[in-house]
Amino acid sequence: MFLRLETMTIYATICGADMEPLTEPVAIVDDDFEAIESEARSLSAAYKCCIRWSRDSDGCTAYWSPSGASIKPHWYAKRGAPFQMDGAVRKNIFTDAQSWEIAQRIGNGNASLGIRLALAAYPGDKS
Repeated sequence: MFLRLETMTIYATICGADMEPLTEPVAIVDDDFEAIESEARSLSAAYKCCIRWSRDSDGCTAYWSPSGASIKPHWYAKRGAPFQMDGAVRKNIFTDAQSWEIAQRIGNGNASLGIRLALAAYPGDKS
C-alpha cells in the first residue's frame, strides 16, 4: 500500500495594518520566505505591514515572522515615530478588561484596530 503525498502549496501576501492585502499572493517554494520578507521590509518604510500565508491543501492560515510561523502577525514597520494614520486623533477610552481583550483579538493584538474594525462592521445608523 502506497500513500499519495499531496503537494502543499503555500501562498503569502503582505497585508497592511488594516489587514487589507498590499501585494498579490505569491507562491512560496520550499518554505523560502526570504523574498517576501525582503519586500515586507521594503514596504515598511511607508506601511506598517505583516506577512499572512495560507495553505491550499488544508485551508490553514497563519502569519510569518523572522523566527517562523506565528498565530499573531509580526509587524514590519519603520523605526522611529509610531505608526500614523491619515485623519487619526489620539483619544483615551475607559473600558473593562474583557472589552479590551476582545478589541485586541479583533485587531490581532492591536486594540485600536479592533475598535475601528468593530465600528466599521456595526450595522446600526452610522450618521
